[in-house]
Amino acid sequence: YNDSDIGKRLSGKITTDIADSQHSSFFSGDKEVTTTGAVLNTAGVSIIYIMIKNKANNDVFLSLDGSNYNIKISKNDVFSSELNSVSSANIKVKTSSETSNIEYIVAQ
Repeated sequence: YNDSDIGKRLSGKITTDIADSQHSSFFSGDKEVTTTGAVLNTAGVSIIYIMIKNKANNDVFLSLDGSNYNIKISKNDVFSSELNSVSSANIKVKTSSETSNIEYIVAQ
């Protein structure tokens, strides 16, 4: 995202190992998203890790609370984070215009 204090886009690289004892299962796939806000999984399970890759030409926006789309993922960028038991029903992705495609991996 663009940091308003320094006017720069923050980025970096990280490797995260998740042991089998830390999760019960993974789910992944490709998804088409629109301006409406697509839920990755409606089951409401607790998520401990998420990775989303934007495979389209327009930006996508990620919400981890179901309503505030604070995370911008630009063309061909990847967002990855460990989470503290966020409900999968609150993880939504949308575009500001047009349709986009994402690839995702989630651990619960």
